[in-house]
Amino acid sequence: MTFDACPRKERPEFSTEIVNYLQHEQIPATFFVSGLWAEHCEAGMKRLAEVPYFQIGLHGYHHWKSSDLTEAVIASEIERTRSTILQMGYNPQPYFRPPYGDCPPKLVKVAKSLGVLTVMWDVVSGDPNPLNTTERLEHRVLTMTRNGSIIIMHVNNGGIWTAQALPSIVAGLHEHGFEFVSVGALLQHV
Repeated sequence: MTFDACPRKERPEFSTEIVNYLQHEQIPATFFVSGLWAEHCEAGMKRLAEVPYFQIGLHGYHHWKSSDLTEAVIASEIERTRSTILQMGYNPQPYFRPPYGDCPPKLVKVAKSLGVLTVMWDVVSGDPNPLNTTERLEHRVLTMTRNGSIIIMHVNNGGIWTAQALPSIVAGLHEHGFEFVSVGALLQHV
């Protein structure tokens, strides 16, 4: 399971409900954090970093679409986010999730040159869509997940209904025999 932490004008900037649930159930997860989000939500960043089975990845500083950017700006987005997180005292993993899933070849090339692996997903929960419901999120995740799947959700206001759907999603995936691992652990088996 992966969760994006995107900069948002809407509140809440961070869902403690999601993190509390994952921690209570001891579910490893990877959080892709925008640099602006980390700066504006220091308590949330600290909370994520304190859980030993959570991983923190990079999600661009400003959360811009990569196709519109030069290679130099893409590099800056990755490095500025990494630098911001390091300056806060946390150690991000060398994984980068492109905002909006906008992943042109130049982004992959730049990320690789910086020692960072681009990580996408294959299961879209649909949690940013305000027209979705808890039941729709559950249905999408439970019907699309396969061995090795990477599920994308959001840990802030981008994740509408995520906290409410998460217990049923986790229970359903357990019933189907899935276990949860971080992106780093998944990559060890690829």
